[in-house]
Amino acid sequence: RMSGLADILTRTQDPAHRAEADAAATQTEADAAQARWQSHPLYPNDESQLSDRLARIVPELAPFSPWAAVFALAAGGAAAFAFRDFLAQLAIAIGTGLAISVALLIIYNSIRLRRNRATLRLAEAQRSTLKSEIDAYLQLRQQYDAAQERAQHRSAASQTLHRTYHEGL
Repeated sequence: RMSGLADILTRTQDPAHRAEADAAATQTEADAAQARWQSHPLYPNDESQLSDRLARIVPELAPFSPWAAVFALAAGGAAAFAFRDFLAQLAIAIGTGLAISVALLIIYNSIRLRRNRATLRLAEAQRSTLKSEIDAYLQLRQQYDAAQERAQHRSAASQTLHRTYHEGL
């Protein structure tokens, strides 16, 4: 019974044994960091793939359509033609038609710009969300790399200490 207690006491005071336990604990931490990193939704992407993914978030803006101008002018011309008898002078009818054309173009353009602003806000929100996810993912990866490096160093130190300690006995 005494030899068992002496053996336990020797193992707990043995620097090599403590170094092994420390290396095992550090490896457990590294394994936990790896599990957190691998459970992230962006795993296993690297930084270049994530940068490409971020760059692909480009809003599709509605350009000004020349057909809108043609439609507005045609509507103005039709209005001028319809009001030609109602409005006594041709110049007034043409002016009314042009005013209607300009009003339609202003309405079209304001709707188009409002949609473009909404599209830009959505794209910016998506980019911001993905950027924060990428930052969290890269931080988890760095934590794993650092933990793995610490585990390797402690394991190597433990093995060296174990050989040195037991060769000295």
